[in-house]
This record gives sequence, structure tokens and C-alpha cells, in this order.
Amino acid sequence: MKFGLFLVGACLLALWTMPAQSGPSVSEPYELVRTLQRVQDRIATGSVQAHQVQRRLLQHIAEQFSQTNPEVWSEPRNGRAAITFVLSGGDPRIGRKVHRSGAFDEPNRKLLAAALAYAGGRNDKALKLMRDVDPLTLPASLGGHVALVKSSLYHSSDREKSVTYLDLARLLMPGTLIEESALRRGMARAGNDGKLERFEMLAGQYIHRYPMSIYSNDFDAKFSHFLIKLSYL
Repeated sequence: MKFGLFLVGACLLALWTMPAQSGPSVSEPYELVRTLQRVQDRIATGSVQAHQVQRRLLQHIAEQFSQTNPEVWSEPRNGRAAITFVLSGGDPRIGRKVHRSGAFDEPNRKLLAAALAYAGGRNDKALKLMRDVDPLTLPASLGGHVALVKSSLYHSSDREKSVTYLDLARLLMPGTLIEESALRRGMARAGNDGKLERFEMLAGQYIHRYPMSIYSNDFDAKFSHFLIKLSYL
């Protein structure tokens, strides 16, 4: 807990003391996104400070990305960072600018296009572009995001696939905001489907792992609703 508070405090200090002038990025895109993910993971453990700093950190990364030389995106780690940034709530306008740079290899370029389609609410296009993407072939820090998105895209059309991708998301990124979200969604899906044992298992994991999450109120409301629906009491 002390390390988490130190990390968020360090991010805040860095942002507050950062020069206002424009110029080349002092960090690689993948390093900036790694910091963002660490801050977001603190949200899952209940850090109000992390929740507050997230928005400003997203803005800072967007500014840095907009100043980055196009050739930087040819580095695979940086290309994947741009995709993760969009899937983590980053400004899609910056993602589109990065996409237009043309510096990506084809797999990353296609996946960024899918992420932008998803962020813009064009789910049919996102699914078409992402259908053949196997999250297990990606680094876990991106694969978990992709699995969570694919679960959402299959939510209505293929319930079995949706559940499979939820499970994959939490397995790829344990102890993160991705797992926290996957557990919440999985619990609700199990409740909707009337699967009592799975509902109990996922709810129990959430209560054990993320009792202080910033989003626990959402879990509490859904949990109470499905307790009544399933006549669990």
C-alpha cells in the first residue's frame, strides 16, 4: 500500500512540476503507458488519489504522443502502447493521428484501427478487425485489454465466447484493473444467465481481491440485484 501511494504521489509530482513548453517526448511511449497502467491498477485497490490523477496523466500522455516523431511508432513496443492507450480511455483523436503516421507494422496498424472503432462505438467494424486476433499471441499487458474488449463485442452475439474472453482477460492480467473489471462483468453475466455456482465463485473472488475498488459500488449494486434474482438468500 505504501509503495502504491508513493507511485501515485510521484506521478502527481512529475505532472505538477512538468514544464509547460512543447518539445520532444522525454519518455518512450511504452514507458508512459506503463505508468498509466500502474496508476489505473491502484484504482482497483481503492486509491482515490490514483483515480484523480488518471485524467491528467491521460492528457499528458496525449500531449506527448502528439509531439512524437512518426518513426517512433515503428518500434513494436511503442505501437502496442498506442493501442493500449486508446483501450485505456485515451483520446481517440491522438490514436487516429498516430494511425495516420503509417509507421506501424500491419498487425499493430489493424489492431489500432480496431481499438479506434471500438472507442468510437463502431462495434461491428471493431469486431470485424479484431475477430482473428488471439490475445494469447500478444504481450499480456495488451492481450488482457483485447480479451476484455472482445468479450464486450461478443456480449450479445455469442455468450459463450464472451464468457471465455472474460476469463482470459482476468487470467492474463491478475491484480490489475482489467481483472477487476472482468470479475465484475463476469459476475453480472453469470447472474443474468442464472449460473449460481459461477456467480458465487466470481463474486467471492471479487470480494476477496478488490473490496476497496473505486468501482466496488457498481459491484455491490449488481451483486445485491442478482442475490435476489437467484433467490440466493
